[in-house]
Amino acid sequence: MTKDAFMRKIVDLRHKYGHEEAEYFKNHPSCETCPENRLAALTIHHVEGRSKKIFQTLCFNCHMIVHSLYPEYTYQNYLDFLDDKNAIRSDRLKRDRLIVESFRKGKSLRQIGRDFDLSHNTVRDAIKRLENV
Repeated sequence: MTKDAFMRKIVDLRHKYGHEEAEYFKNHPSCETCPENRLAALTIHHVEGRSKKIFQTLCFNCHMIVHSLYPEYTYQNYLDFLDDKNAIRSDRLKRDRLIVESFRKGKSLRQIGRDFDLSHNTVRDAIKRLENV
């Protein structure tokens, strides 16, 4: 982070919120919930509303979570979601490889679809995905 960019962020915060918020950000220049430290992603959260002077520096994602309908949703939940998403992607890749193997053995798209309980269109898309990789 460059000094100029940091100072521009402080000036913007001072203009938008006030002196106290800008000073708080100066002392807490990264998200207080997750490891995010890109200036463009950071903002000030007023913990008890703007009339109170209790602040937190949060990235956009954490700020949205705080204001969402699910305040119990944490950064760890997000990491778990990513792990689950990667596991699903990995399982799908294994399945697609088996589909391509069956196709190369001469099975029709419909036969493979029945074997994997998929539509022949899904089978065709899986073959296209792996053939282009």
